[in-house]
Amino acid sequence: MIQKVEKTSSHKWLSRFCALLLGCGLSVSFCLADESEAVEKVAAPVPLNKPSTIATEQPLTLAKAREELQLLLDETLPLATDELHKRATFYPFLAGVTHSGKVELVGIPEKNERPKPRTAIKALRKAAKQLAKKKRYRAMALYVDFVAERKDTAIKQPGIRVELEHRFPDALSVFIPYFIHSDNRISLMTPQFMPVKPHLFVVKK
Repeated sequence: MIQKVEKTSSHKWLSRFCALLLGCGLSVSFCLADESEAVEKVAAPVPLNKPSTIATEQPLTLAKAREELQLLLDETLPLATDELHKRATFYPFLAGVTHSGKVELVGIPEKNERPKPRTAIKALRKAAKQLAKKKRYRAMALYVDFVAERKDTAIKQPGIRVELEHRFPDALSVFIPYFIHSDNRISLMTPQFMPVKPHLFVVKK
């Protein structure tokens, strides 16, 4: 499946499609795209939406956790595709869902510094762990511009990698291949993902 995406188009189809692909693993090894040399600082959160009615402090289920991860993906994927449309790449960034159901952008790019991508990602992962420990968010997503290399063919494919995690606990690693046309249109191809071990949210039994 290939989806052509204009700058202002909706991405809800993609997160819903990810849910349908549960259990389909991604057999690739990941390496950072050279173009994604990024600057990323953790700054004051920037709200991206109005509080959602799905957030609750009642006991969570896997279905509820997946619903909130879908909300997070719906609200933040356009940030990555908009940057791809404008600059053919995007800075790594971190976003989270608050306890009121509001999606916030947590990682803000700085224009005056340019640390290497791995340095920026390491800092964002550290910040995510700190925020999870402080119980600031119910779910978080880390976005990175990646190149995936298939183990069977060694063919390289640029894509959006999203590390999604919920305090349920639930965690998914999503890879969304993309193609940038000569007129800067973005084609998002079939997303692939695999369940991963949660590491941000510590649940006491």
